[in-house]
Amino acid sequence: MSRRRYEDRLLVVAKYLEGKSRAQIVRETQFNKRFVYRWIDAYETNDHQPGWELDQPRRKGKRKLTESEKKEVLKYTRKRHKSTRVVAQELKEEKGIDVSYKTVGRTFVESGFKPLHRQRVQKLTEKHKKRRLAFGKKYNDAQWHKFIFSDETPFEHQANLNTKNDIVWAKNTSEVPPLEKGKWEFRYPCWGAIGYNSKTNLCPFSGTLSADGYIDILRKELIPFMEQHYQDNDVTFQQDGAPCHTAKKTCHFLESNDIKYIHPEDWPPNSPDLNPIENLWANIQNIVSKRKWKTQSGYERAIRDEWFKVTPDELHALIGSMPRRIAQCKKAGGSTFKL
Repeated sequence: MSRRRYEDRLLVVAKYLEGKSRAQIVRETQFNKRFVYRWIDAYETNDHQPGWELDQPRRKGKRKLTESEKKEVLKYTRKRHKSTRVVAQELKEEKGIDVSYKTVGRTFVESGFKPLHRQRVQKLTEKHKKRRLAFGKKYNDAQWHKFIFSDETPFEHQANLNTKNDIVWAKNTSEVPPLEKGKWEFRYPCWGAIGYNSKTNLCPFSGTLSADGYIDILRKELIPFMEQHYQDNDVTFQQDGAPCHTAKKTCHFLESNDIKYIHPEDWPPNSPDLNPIENLWANIQNIVSKRKWKTQSGYERAIRDEWFKVTPDELHALIGSMPRRIAQCKKAGGSTFKL
């Protein structure tokens, strides 16, 4: 039941019939905006017929849909970026089906759909896919425990991220379109590398990493790391196709220090799903993003702490996933995949 008197409803509509706007009525009566809008809508919806000012009887129990109504509701799973509230509103306006957003959500769930978040994916051309398949063929039988995987990542703290705004109802993640990035408050670009049993230090850098800056990181971090953990030098270094990685001076540095590496022509472009360190970056990002940060220094310290906590068992699992990554890449015809 309404909290206001019956006469208040009549007063609202009387002023509306005088030609006053809803905003004017709110100001003059000091009534709640929602109350004013509700009874003007009730008057218009019922075509000015008697009875508009009465409370509608409340429905008892859950709304049961007919099969035809259920089909109309489920059609909205094909329309992306619509909340259950919007779906319920459109069904009422366009189809004349009066259902609540809770009924819409329950119908989705009962039909096997789940509210899934859109994942960011790389755009791949046919040439990229061929490169990925070629990589999988060449390294199909590689001894992955003798590889070091590396990469840079710009750890970013999202500002005012509302995760409810990126939900899509679908039966599996393959049906969910990607989500564009938002703005960030704090940023902490870092380089790191992982092997089967150990990892390098986390190396922060500022701005765009140049070839000289990258070589300096390799000299200070990669070489000591390899000397400590791979004394027989029986290991292959992985890096993606970033300009600082494929620069001639970078390749010359690696070769002059007898570091075996995956040649730039072999590693496929736009392929973070083939690099297990990307999963580690994502795990750390997810952990630190659950907290609210007030300072840059606190954000950076938390990232370094999480990197330090990474265990050998976690590294074993990451490196050990490479055969499955290669298999999934082949199965997808070179397209992106999800383990």
